[in-house]
Amino acid sequence: MPEEESWSSFFDPACILSTLECDEQCIDVVEFGCGYGLFTDAAARIVPGCVYALDIEQEMIEATEQRMRHTGLANIFTERRDFVTDGCGRANASVG
Repeated sequence: MPEEESWSSFFDPACILSTLECDEQCIDVVEFGCGYGLFTDAAARIVPGCVYALDIEQEMIEATEQRMRHTGLANIFTERRDFVTDGCGRANASVG
C-alpha cells in the first residue's frame, strides 16, 4: 500500500461516496478494507448512524483509529477482521 499522503491524493472520497449513493439515507455502513480511514472519515460525516471499518491489517486499523481521534468522529467502529473468511460480523441486511 502506498504511503498515506500519496494514497490520499488518488481519490475524492466524498465524490466517490456520492456516486455510490452513500448519503444520509444510509443509516449504517460497513467498509471492507478501511486502510488509512480516508473513506471511513468521509462516510462518517455523511451517514447518521455508524460506520463499521474493517481491515485485515492491524496497522491499517490503527491508522483509521488515529484519524478518528484527530477528527473527533464518534460514529466509527474499527475491527481487525478477515471479511473474506469470517464475513462482516453483521447480520444480513442490518446495514444500509
